Amino acid sequence: MDQQGIGTTNDFRLLPPPAPAAASQRAGLSHAADVDYRLKYRGALIGGAIGDALGRPWEARGDAAASRELSSLGRYRRWPGWAGGPTGTVTDDTQLTMCVAESICARGRVDPEDLARRFVEWMPVARGPGAATLEAVSALARGVAWDRAGAASDGNGAAMRVSPLALLHPVDVESLRGDSARSAVITHATPMAVVSAIAQAFMVAWCLHRNPGALTADTLRSELLAGLGVALDGVSEEAVPERRADRPGRFRLSERLAEAVQMPFASPPDAFLYFYNGAFVLESLPAALWCFLHHWDDPQQAIVTAVSGGYDADTVAAMTGALVGALHGEDAFPAPWVDELEYAAELRRLADSLLALAGPPLVTGASTGAEGRASLPADRPPLRSSAGT
Repeated sequence: MDQQGIGTTNDFRLLPPPAPAAASQRAGLSHAADVDYRLKYRGALIGGAIGDALGRPWEARGDAAASRELSSLGRYRRWPGWAGGPTGTVTDDTQLTMCVAESICARGRVDPEDLARRFVEWMPVARGPGAATLEAVSALARGVAWDRAGAASDGNGAAMRVSPLALLHPVDVESLRGDSARSAVITHATPMAVVSAIAQAFMVAWCLHRNPGALTADTLRSELLAGLGVALDGVSEEAVPERRADRPGRFRLSERLAEAVQMPFASPPDAFLYFYNGAFVLESLPAALWCFLHHWDDPQQAIVTAVSGGYDADTVAAMTGALVGALHGEDAFPAPWVDELEYAAELRRLADSLLALAGPPLVTGASTGAEGRASLPADRPPLRSSAGT
């Protein structure tokens, strides 16, 4: 790499230093004997896709969802113009999550060059990609190296696709930090984007090891916040301005995440008014975390609440869905949500492959379930080009 590459002179700014001693144990990432990891792995990927599909009709429509009954927000709406296939159609959030998962399963590790290639091959069939991702992938397509292509963006594109890294490194904070950062900078090359990817990956991994029946709201909040502090210890952060005139100053993402844990809002509208929930990750990741914590014991309500905020509803709901899915497992979602979800079988296959890569003791004693590969009706484009498989 040349001297402008992220792999060289920018390492100290964008790639995290070694994790503190015994970080995984201190952060709460350790195998639990009383959870079913296969259901939880599937829940993380399927939950993210469910949130994406439910939020898709309300993305970029302001707060229009807030005036709808919550029950109506919990029903899929077919993508306009599509006559067949499942009603729970996904967007770039799930597409890119699957690209990450497929790359890991193919290579057995995080390979940034392979991941960058898959992003380029995804472009012709991209559904609603963000501006920063488009800019970065366009640069990759021109031959720019993966460690130089990332846009200077604090968008949520790095965090929304990071769940497979939690499934690859469920008990290893050091590897989770490094690979989350490498995955992030391919498209989003800022300290806040890196922090967002590490934070979301850690929270998904943390949820994998918890039995929700043994949790209380207070222990969930306190232990998750403590673990997140360990996971982000020493990671470079920048304070950035908010997009609102009534709160001048600069803020770090870790500060906003702590507020999401500690501040009890009276209602979802109050929380969304405080955090906002646009594509700026300083807004959307804290909003997703708040929705998760506010309804941690009710996965359906958590996702529908995330959808109700509108704006970047699909991504906020996708990140919320990954968290509740990792905590409760696939079985916690209503059968219609799973049965009508695009790529549900493919997501299960990827989750099972990632569980196999994680290895024992997580694999030992895991439940078995239906296998398969999702098929596409003839009237819809493939998720990615055939060259990417």
